[in-house]
Amino acid sequence: MATGTGDNGNGTLQDLDVTLYVKASNVNRVGLGDCPFCHRVNLFCLLKGLSPKIITVDMTAKPREFLDIAPSGKVPVLTHKVAPQQYKVLDDAAHICEYLDNLCPEPVLRIGESIGDLKHPSHSMQTNLFSKFVQFIKNPDPSTDHILINGVECELRKVNDYLAHKTTDGDFLCGEVPMDPDCSLIPKLLHLKVACKHLKGYEIAEKFSHVLDYIKAFENLEIFQDSRYPDEEIIKGWQRHLNKRSSLVTAV
Repeated sequence: MATGTGDNGNGTLQDLDVTLYVKASNVNRVGLGDCPFCHRVNLFCLLKGLSPKIITVDMTAKPREFLDIAPSGKVPVLTHKVAPQQYKVLDDAAHICEYLDNLCPEPVLRIGESIGDLKHPSHSMQTNLFSKFVQFIKNPDPSTDHILINGVECELRKVNDYLAHKTTDGDFLCGEVPMDPDCSLIPKLLHLKVACKHLKGYEIAEKFSHVLDYIKAFENLEIFQDSRYPDEEIIKGWQRHLNKRSSLVTAV
């Protein structure tokens, strides 16, 4: 595992003994990897101005010390030393963001009653986007891609319609600055944009102009540039899944 720290803004979590475990690079096994859920938490911390201790985990050879902390083997994982020999451990991105929000309430990023509140349309309209993308990108049979891409475009339309008709000004889901729902959505859109183009030859169509403008607005943000991983990471990560599926189909 590789360790890093940084001064991302106005605060720090190091005094609170908070550590964030995230996926390591597919390329060098040290830098940030392509996990959209880790990306969500990283963005959330940057927007809060927080600097947790970050440890990258090679997901192809998970260290025993990591599995002792998080037996599920999933990332992201947050640990917080709340007392001598006592740690709070969370391994779900939404729960981690909720916990950090309670630790550090300012600036306010939550929309709705809680972090990830599915009652709020900025969250509910993106619920199925990533699962539809995963079905499409992992599909080893090109003859059925046209069916699956319809599902992806149905979800993109929901996001596009939300952006087109939202009642707040600004480039982001809830106004002029990114909030919690943006931290959840933009990593998914980044994966969709990059992986679909390079592995399936599909690009987000101009009919989803509001989605394209939204992605562009994020790409111009310094915090997004600081938190993102190279496109190569995304391509390599999904290529591995696609190769596995193709091998299974060939074997059958």
